[in-house]
Amino acid sequence: MPDPAPAHDEIDLWSYLEILLRGKWLIALVTAVAVGAAAVLSFFVLPPVYEARATLLVSAPPRASVPAIFFTIGSGEPIGRVSAPPGASVPAIPGLEKLNEVLAALAETPSVDLDGMAAQLTSPAILAQVAQRLNLAGPPESLAGRISVSRARGANTLEVVVTGQDPREAAAIANAVAEAYVELMAELSQAKLRTAAGILQAAIRDEAANLEQARLKLTDFLRAGPGLEELRGEFSRKVDLLTQYKARLISLQVEVASASAELAALERDLAEQPKLLTVQRALLDDPLLHAAEAERSETSSWAGAGLTVTAEEVNPVHVDLARRAALVRAQVQKLRAEQTAISGATARLAGETEALRLALTDRQAEYDLLQQRVDLHSDILRTLSDRYEETRVAQAAAAEALPISVLPAGVPRVPVGPRKLLNVTVAGMLGLMAGVMLVFLRSGWEAARTRLAAAPAAAKPGTWDP
Repeated sequence: MPDPAPAHDEIDLWSYLEILLRGKWLIALVTAVAVGAAAVLSFFVLPPVYEARATLLVSAPPRASVPAIFFTIGSGEPIGRVSAPPGASVPAIPGLEKLNEVLAALAETPSVDLDGMAAQLTSPAILAQVAQRLNLAGPPESLAGRISVSRARGANTLEVVVTGQDPREAAAIANAVAEAYVELMAELSQAKLRTAAGILQAAIRDEAANLEQARLKLTDFLRAGPGLEELRGEFSRKVDLLTQYKARLISLQVEVASASAELAALERDLAEQPKLLTVQRALLDDPLLHAAEAERSETSSWAGAGLTVTAEEVNPVHVDLARRAALVRAQVQKLRAEQTAISGATARLAGETEALRLALTDRQAEYDLLQQRVDLHSDILRTLSDRYEETRVAQAAAAEALPISVLPAGVPRVPVGPRKLLNVTVAGMLGLMAGVMLVFLRSGWEAARTRLAAAPAAAKPGTWDP
């Protein structure tokens, strides 16, 4: 006889429901135990947990109170360098560029970093201050598990959330964390201002020494050689004398030209005039003969009364022209001699004036450079003193200038935990699931035991299952 076909167990939905119905009391018992245990724990065993919230309002940070950018002069040139005349070396003022960099770093305005502030609120330094201030037992690190920091989206606010069984302690811890953070920020700001004040004090001492040294150099310079006023006076006198010489040379040129022209005209006229003139005159026109004739006429008549004679006489015009030409010639020679003397004196005076001008220029340039150093160090010292006073004022007002304000946490009235209804609900669901699992496990175990019990009877020979 052929073997019958193997049987296959088929379980449908009704079978599952039948199993659940058979085990409904077990499911109810497990669920009830879970709910009861959760209710007992939530209402009678677990202590209430309170939550306190302190809010920090963070505004935009103000401009830096530490003065930094003041090392410039009127032209915008860095004050660490001193301008000098062309060709002169430009000295540097050591230390000022470094001081500018340090103060600029101290004065840098930090950006608002809420994530960084949230991390700082739970830092060991803050927790240690809170534990010390409230005399809390245990290590400060134990507070980290009770403190959390949250931030509102789109707003510069941070909430310090503290949980605990004691509502007053939770509120005190939240407020202590916020206050400790504000005090820490104020102390950091004070430390920055103290650092800036120390740097400025050291710079003031150094700059006062630099100013004194610059003044000593200027005094030594003024004592070492002729004074600038003396050089300027001497230079002015030589320039005036040189101007007079040049004006006299121009006048001499005009006078020499005029006298030469007059001399040339006289010489031409003199050349045209003869030295002697031939004249005819009556004998009686001669004064001697005329006197003798007068004496004789008293006695008798003179026979030569109608006679004339020819004679040569000196040309008076020629004599006058010669005299005038000699005078003008002497005048021209005198003017030319004066012109030669003044020309030589002018050349010598021009050389002396140029040498004096170069010496005055060098002395003036050196004086200007030294005086500029004195003025520059005076300006720097005055600026440093002003910035030091500003730093002291900023240090006094640092606490009020902090961009953080605190809304303190109040004492919570309603506990946030344990959540009794939620605990009971979750326990009921877990108990229901555990009961269902137990029912299915029991049903499967019973089915397996039944199959094992029926297996030996099916294995006996000669048995037939119609």
